[in-house]
Amino acid sequence: MEQEKTVDELLDELDWGWLPLLLVVLWVVVYGLVGWLDHI
Repeated sequence: MEQEKTVDELLDELDWGWLPLLLVVLWVVVYGLVGWLDHI
């Protein structure tokens, strides 16, 4: 059986080094999408 993990346990196991990169990628995607829609 698979062991269910709580959110707290998952957060403890995460390496938070990827978070800034994720935020940058998200910002670029949103900024690009807004800019693309603005040109329509």
